[in-house]
Parts: sequence; C-alpha cells; structure tokens
Amino acid sequence: MRVLRVLVVMLSLSAALLAADNPFSGTWNFNPSKSHQISPDMKSSTAHVEADQQSFKLTQEFVDDKGQSMTVSFEAKSDGKQYPVKGDPDNESVSMQRVNQRDVVFTYRKADKVVSKVKVVVSADGKTTTLHVTDYSEAKPKTGTYVYDKQ
Repeated sequence: MRVLRVLVVMLSLSAALLAADNPFSGTWNFNPSKSHQISPDMKSSTAHVEADQQSFKLTQEFVDDKGQSMTVSFEAKSDGKQYPVKGDPDNESVSMQRVNQRDVVFTYRKADKVVSKVKVVVSADGKTTTLHVTDYSEAKPKTGTYVYDKQ
C-alpha cells in the first residue's frame, strides 16, 4: 500500500510540473500491464491533477491488492519544502525537486525518515508518465516502475 500511494502522488506531481493548459495536467490511469510493481500490487489507480508552474494539487484514488479503496491528496510547491500528505498512513509529507520540464523527483517522509523516492518522467508526446520508485521502508531498498496513461 505504501508504495502504491507514493506512486500515485508522484504521478500527480509530474503532471503538475507543467502549466494548467499543458497536456500533462488532467486525469491519469494506472497501466498495470506496463508496470513492474513492488509488492503488494495495486489493482487500479486514477490521479486527478490541477497544476500550474508553482502549485500542485493531487487527488488520487486507488484500489489495493485486497480490493480496499483509498484516496490520497496533497497540495505542494516545487520549492524543496515538506508538504503534508492526506489519507496515507505510510507517508506524512512530500517534497519535490524539479529536474527539468518533464522530470521531477519526489521524496516521501514519515517521522522525518525518508520512506521512498520517486523519479517521474513524462513522455515527450504527453501520453505516458513513468514512475521509477525506490522504497526505503525495509532494511533492503526495493525498486519498481509504474506507468500511467493520460485519459
């Protein structure tokens, strides 16, 4: 669940990196057939993003491997500060570092400890976002790749 929620947040923030009229803002759907998930697997996920160059608003709904639904949300800025994550018991805050127009890195924390990092890459055609996740919640870090398609 923790990694899934982080992924959702990361996808949404990547869309937010671009101006509100940019094709990356909007609604994104998880594509499990193109993804390599960290267990436990996520069954479905939809990210709704409202964004401009300074602010990012995400609402993410997803269903986990046990059929349980969850909604995660946050509002953040690309200023390196920590912002609260709502609805996710595994992540208390997120910070964002913009790499360039199509790449961003998110760092999630709980109790001031880094829980995961996600590098988000938006495709040149604006139809796909790929999240490269490293989960630090256990002794040995795990990695996964999550793909989202624009609706």
